[in-house]
Amino acid sequence: MTTTITIQYQEWNETTKRPDDCALNEDNLTAQSISDIPTVGDYVCLSVTDDAYKIRSRLFTYSSTSTISVNLVVEKANNFSELLKE
Repeated sequence: MTTTITIQYQEWNETTKRPDDCALNEDNLTAQSISDIPTVGDYVCLSVTDDAYKIRSRLFTYSSTSTISVNLVVEKANNFSELLKE
């Protein structure tokens, strides 16, 4: 049996102290495996021209035995030097 995993990104709004209601990605992204989903603290770019985002939290919703929806709340990485490791 195949499991469908859809991923939605929401940006953290520092003013309201909660995620924005709209999604950053226009289409649902899919993953082949649960291990493909970024973990809290990981950095992601949603497109080539987009800024880097840091994963703040993850919410998994199991709709059935074959469908998992993942909501990732992200915040903008203000300083790209955070991404560099020495």
